[in-house]
Order: sequence, then C-alpha cells, then structure tokens
Amino acid sequence: MSNSKQWQHAQQAEGEYWSGLTAQEEGIRHVLQENREVAARISAWLPVLPNATLEIGVGGLGIGALGFLKQTSLRVGMDPLPPPPLICGDSLRAVVLSLRKSVHLVTAQGERLPFPDGSFGLVLCSNVLDHVCNPQSVVAEAYRVLQPGGYFYLAVDVFSFAGLVKWYLWTRWRRKKEILVRAHPYRFREPELLYYLCSAGFRLINKNEVSLAKRLCGRSWDCLTLAQKPADLNFGGRERH
Repeated sequence: MSNSKQWQHAQQAEGEYWSGLTAQEEGIRHVLQENREVAARISAWLPVLPNATLEIGVGGLGIGALGFLKQTSLRVGMDPLPPPPLICGDSLRAVVLSLRKSVHLVTAQGERLPFPDGSFGLVLCSNVLDHVCNPQSVVAEAYRVLQPGGYFYLAVDVFSFAGLVKWYLWTRWRRKKEILVRAHPYRFREPELLYYLCSAGFRLINKNEVSLAKRLCGRSWDCLTLAQKPADLNFGGRERH
C-alpha cells in the first residue's frame, strides 16, 4: 500500500475517533488535560515563549496545546481534518469553544504547510508524527517555517526493538481493524526521530530520558524533544560558513 493510501485510511480512522469522542465528556476532559500537560512542559522548557506559535495536528477539538499557551499572542493550529460538531453537554462545550477562540485554525497537511519561510518562533508537533503521510517531510516543513533560532517541540510514541518487532509481526495483523492500528501508518524507534531532526538541520536542546531496560524491551514510551533551528542562518535558510 502506498504512503498516500495508508494516510487516507488513517485519516478515516482519525475522523471516526474524533466524531465518537465529541459525545464522551470523560474522553474530552482527558484530551484537554493531556494538552494542558504538554503546554506546561513547553512553558517549563521555554520560560519565554515567542509571539507566534504553530501547532501541527491540533486534533478534533481544534485546540491542541495552543489553547493553554496563553503567553504567546499568535496561535495557529493546523490539522488536515476540520473539527467535528461538539455534541457533549453545554457546559463542557462552552469550555472547548472558549479555548478554541484563541486558536486560529487552518485546514492543511503537515507535509505542505501554507506559511512563508520563517513565520513562527515555535512549532509544536505532539502525538502526530506517527499519523502523517510522510514524517520526514513534516519535520522538514517545521524547520522551514521556523525563524532562525526558533524552537521545535516534537513528541511521539517510540518503541524498543522488541516492541517494534511485536507491532509489525503481531499487533498490526491481530488488531488490524482497531483504530489503534488503523490510525497509525508509522511506528518509530527513537534513533529514527533523532535522525529526522538532525537531517532537517535542527540542534537538539532537550529530551526526556528513559531507562535502559525500557529502551531494550519496553513496549513504547513518549519521546519528548525540544530542538532549535540554528540562529546563524542566511536568508536562504542555510548555515553560514
């Protein structure tokens, strides 16, 4: 199956997931809490946030972590799927819509960001890269739209070697009809993500650490990274020599 067809199938699964979630108040609150935690982590890693921030893949609530990053004035949220109608209770709907007001939503793919070079001081991509059509292109596009010296926060599930073998030889086939599998065209090991960052030109600034045992035989864990586009760049985006 081509990358494009895999991604189209994944997007269908994503649409089903978010359409179902809009009626589940507990699920909505869980997503909001996860986004709040991402925003808190970014604020801790970057005490001074830039004025313009982009989030690639804000999800079906149309908020992402941006809804909780109130220190940055321009917040642009991007997703290939528009938010489905909210059919939860009135009070929770009001909370979601209030948070959404601060986010300028754009419908687009991460592989083709509709923004000029150097538009943002911070780009977020949290729990998204394993859902896209071309992960390396998304990282490269994040680099392109960042200002020199800007930051890229990337978070995604990664697998140990043993966990990845299990995924490809058992989980992907045994549970192929479940959204867990259908919505994920990709699964990664941590070195692969770090390679994407370095290949795009990023410098790694911060990363969470996990135990050696988990790296060798754990199922999966969240790889949380903060990378920076070098500040010493000319107008064309290449490093000066």
